[in-house]
Amino acid sequence: MGTLLNFYYKRIITVIFSMTVFLCAMQAQKTIAHTNMVWLGYNNTLQLNDRFSIVSEAQLRTRDNWMDHWSQLLIRSGVSYGINKKWSTAAGFAWFSNVQYVGKEALFKNEWRPWEDLQLKTKIANGVLTQRLRLEQRFLQLVSNNQLSSQYEFVFRTRYRIDALFPVNKQWQAGIGNEIIVNPQFIKTYRFFDQERIFAILNKKFSRTISLQLMLMELIQNKSSIVDEDQNIFRLTLFHQIGFKHPAVPATKNEE
Repeated sequence: MGTLLNFYYKRIITVIFSMTVFLCAMQAQKTIAHTNMVWLGYNNTLQLNDRFSIVSEAQLRTRDNWMDHWSQLLIRSGVSYGINKKWSTAAGFAWFSNVQYVGKEALFKNEWRPWEDLQLKTKIANGVLTQRLRLEQRFLQLVSNNQLSSQYEFVFRTRYRIDALFPVNKQWQAGIGNEIIVNPQFIKTYRFFDQERIFAILNKKFSRTISLQLMLMELIQNKSSIVDEDQNIFRLTLFHQIGFKHPAVPATKNEE
């Protein structure tokens, strides 16, 4: 089973990587707009048994001079299944409220998002290398004449994330990572490239059930055919684990 998963996983990643390198090179020709953001979150893992767990999270995001305006609110939950010591898979559903400003008025647009992912964890030196391939089916509420409409746009999105996490001591961990996000249905247009995230991680474990993660992220997001947005993100997440047998380590599979 593991050999077969490795076979398909490596080929999918090779295709995604090749396409995104080409698209990212094209993005370099666009105008860049800058903004600063804060993401605050709570992640909960309920371990049901050795194989199954329920993963849930809530996030609040602000933007423009860090906290001048709302950006997003979200709730996401799903079921994770451990195939073996290296491989796991998960699926679930999320609700996002994406904020669009019309003048000073904030329009909170609904987004409904089923998702599925496959994750591989391997040892690297004295740390852990995690790779995740996630599929998302996004239903985005549209705005018409500066008002929320009842119409939705469907966007299929693919995400590949890789990060490495290393222990500093018994309480601290540090790491780095990268994530590329693309929209395969728009492969022939500028909308194929969605965003790239480059980040550094610092984890503090307070107990066997509670840990806190600080993430500093540089996010390049496609906004239009001529403009990309460079987002500097300060992210703080509280991780809470229930019903487990091992020390808490912040999970990465449920992050946006």
